[in-house]
Amino acid sequence: MDERVMQFRVGVLVFATLVIAGVLAVMFGEMPSIVRGTYTIYIDFSEAPGVTVDTPIRKSGIRIGRVTNVKFEMVPRLDDKGKPVLDDRGNRVLDEKVRVTAKIDGQRQLYHDEKCWVTVTLLGDSSLQFVRTGPVPEKRMPIKDGEIIQGAVQIEPVQAMADLRGGVAEAIASVTTTSKQIGDAASKLREVVAKNEQNIDTFLKQSSATLSNIEKISAHVSQLVEDPKWQAQFKDTAARLPQIVQDVQTTVNKLNNTLDTVDRNLKNVEGFTQPLGERGRSLVVRLDETAQKLDALVEELMLFSQALNDQRGTLGQLVYNPELYQRLNRAARNVEDLTRQLRPIVDDARVLSDKVSRHPGVIVRDAIRPGPGIK
Repeated sequence: MDERVMQFRVGVLVFATLVIAGVLAVMFGEMPSIVRGTYTIYIDFSEAPGVTVDTPIRKSGIRIGRVTNVKFEMVPRLDDKGKPVLDDRGNRVLDEKVRVTAKIDGQRQLYHDEKCWVTVTLLGDSSLQFVRTGPVPEKRMPIKDGEIIQGAVQIEPVQAMADLRGGVAEAIASVTTTSKQIGDAASKLREVVAKNEQNIDTFLKQSSATLSNIEKISAHVSQLVEDPKWQAQFKDTAARLPQIVQDVQTTVNKLNNTLDTVDRNLKNVEGFTQPLGERGRSLVVRLDETAQKLDALVEELMLFSQALNDQRGTLGQLVYNPELYQRLNRAARNVEDLTRQLRPIVDDARVLSDKVSRHPGVIVRDAIRPGPGIK
């Protein structure tokens, strides 16, 4: 075979291989995302077990993107209303989260009504799944490029089985303990029955007699119910029942009115006591000052009473010395006599002052040249 033909065939084979490899790369590699375009979103998790770079992101089982970065991020803690939680100093409370950077194929649109879950298989492989949390709403809000969403972690099957195994063991231990307690209770009950067999027989006989008495009472009650007179009384009572109910309703209404009046009175009392409570401090101060003044007055009254009881003092002499009392009495009479004697002189002086005020020139003339004067 010609060497040139051989080289040509080898070249064609190499070219075909490269073309096939390129087609495969375009179909299954990163080329589709480059051709179709991608957008980036950020997903925050409390934990992300097994999530690394190139972890696949799926929706309904179909791969729609890959993880490009995983790092720790301090993000603000949010309350139920989506507002940041503040501490006592007014600073934002931060939590450490795992922030996953995901590149999504441009033709795969994600929405806010879809939740991103980290799923871990039994073999330890992790993937991110977008699952719709409820029925499709009429208006769907798409997740935009660069937006941050919250993710969640599903329980690992192995961990769930381990937790379940611990719970089952605990439940079996609890059932065993309960069975043992039931057996002990049955043994004790058997002993009690064996020891009190005679008492139980007596109790059964008394119960039989009691049942007989109940049957007799039932027969008497039946006769009473069938009595025409009792039936007439019952009908009369039933006929009066609406009036009784109306009277009770009237009484309840009156009671409600009374309670309303009491409530108004309590409000009035509250309106009276509220100013007293507001001025309580000043009233207490005034009462304290009044009490101090009363104490001083009582002390002065005690001193006065002591001085009055002391016979050596002035007040005591006035009370207990009859001679001093007689002297004061005589002095008072003398003052009264003196007043009686001075009364004509005072009258003359009043007449003189009246005449002087009416005729002052005559007084001066008589003082210089004596005359008969004024009568």
